[in-house]
Amino acid sequence: MAHIPRWSGPRLAVAAGLLAYNIDKHVLKTLHPRLGRKLGFRPEFVRAQDCGSPEQLADLLLQSASTPPFTPVLRRGGRAVLDGGLVDNVPVDALDAAPGNVLVLVTRLYPRPRRFVMQSGGQRRLYLQPSQRVPISSWDYTRPDAMTHAYELGRRDGETFLREWPSILNTELKPGA
Repeated sequence: MAHIPRWSGPRLAVAAGLLAYNIDKHVLKTLHPRLGRKLGFRPEFVRAQDCGSPEQLADLLLQSASTPPFTPVLRRGGRAVLDGGLVDNVPVDALDAAPGNVLVLVTRLYPRPRRFVMQSGGQRRLYLQPSQRVPISSWDYTRPDAMTHAYELGRRDGETFLREWPSILNTELKPGA
């Protein structure tokens, strides 16, 4: 989830954050947005398994998707929080920094190869994009059939990835590649 900038209230932060998000997404086409952090948004990472009850998990999920005026302003520890996508849709900063290979699955298409590797510290991150545009958006609760299509796309892409895994290991994830 994202903590709002100190200079802003929640509603103004949403407007500024959505503007920055759309510039990053549609104009700059960045994989890891930068403008939200420059405006003062700060991430907070919370592990679902640390929730002590289903109610705490539900609260966490709602907090991590809070986008007024579409949803109410929600708070965590007394501070307003917003959708974590205002900081980064692909939150690799939450990863353990241990060296090694990391698989990062993304849910949208970026102007990059379907598979690509990025180095970060001692990690080699293999990013895997869907084979086609995912047929549902994160805010679309009205078309259950689209969710089924998205699930099937992920299943097919996962099966393809597993078939190709030995060659990926020997080429793209090989140290020095």
